[in-house]
Amino acid sequence: VDATPAPPPCVREAIFTDGAALLTGVPPPRPGFHPVRVAADALSPGGTSHAALYGDLFEVRSRPSAHNVAYTDLPLAPHQDLAYYASPPGLQLLHCVTFGDRVEGGESTLVDGMAAAAALRTSDPDRFRTLSEARATFIKQREGASMTYLRPHIDVLSGPAGDGEREIVGVHWAPPFEGPLTLPRAEMDRYYDAYGAFEMMVDDSLPPDASSSAYSEEQIRRYREFARRYTWEKRLEEGEMLVFNNQRMLHGRRGFRVRGGDGDGGGVERLFEGCYTDICDTLGRYRVLQRTELSEREAAGSMKNVGNGTTIFP
Repeated sequence: VDATPAPPPCVREAIFTDGAALLTGVPPPRPGFHPVRVAADALSPGGTSHAALYGDLFEVRSRPSAHNVAYTDLPLAPHQDLAYYASPPGLQLLHCVTFGDRVEGGESTLVDGMAAAAALRTSDPDRFRTLSEARATFIKQREGASMTYLRPHIDVLSGPAGDGEREIVGVHWAPPFEGPLTLPRAEMDRYYDAYGAFEMMVDDSLPPDASSSAYSEEQIRRYREFARRYTWEKRLEEGEMLVFNNQRMLHGRRGFRVRGGDGDGGGVERLFEGCYTDICDTLGRYRVLQRTELSEREAAGSMKNVGNGTTIFP
């Protein structure tokens, strides 16, 4: 979708229906003008959000002595940003500003975390139940930051135990930012067994020998087939902006190198500008606009669960 000067209404619909949208024709930033900010202001009445750690706008590029794996040239496993917040960002916007011809690798990836959770419940209800009950530790500890939040990897609406029809309303997955578990020792093996199954479903970059003997060959084949089939991968081009629902989609990056580089050139050769929006502000604007365009009944019937921990009401 051509994004100049701001994303059209169909972009918002794509984000909350399909989980993501790819904008093209985005002009480069310049002093006083940042396309990600323009897009964020159009999508959310609150504009950019979650600025405490990285600023309201941030640059994703390889840096020496980086304090975050995102700011290196290493592979970045599928994850959600800021999972250690009580309310993580709703949308993430990433504008490809520079992607030089000398860069090998660095493709962006997306996989639908909520779809993976639904597939796990169908094939392995016990493992699904474990990930919806056991609380993981999401953590950010570095100079100037000390944040921790405990929550299950999968949120479902409350209801009768074992009810397979309870709605999945959230997924929380961030391997690079997980800390020590607080589970009883007796529950550890069951947790890691379920964790490994879900990891195979969402991360198509795992090496072939990464699977545990706890899984049958058929289970491994099924898990890996989900990741292979449903992982979206693209080398973004300069002037493209990827906008996705951070509370539903897991994003990642292939590792990269710069041909003939000295080890630090990736910061110049591959540069993205990004920002976040708040899920409540963004979803609220979407629902108001949707109700304006549709009848009350049509709007209520067409709204999708966006993964923000609750069901959708008219």
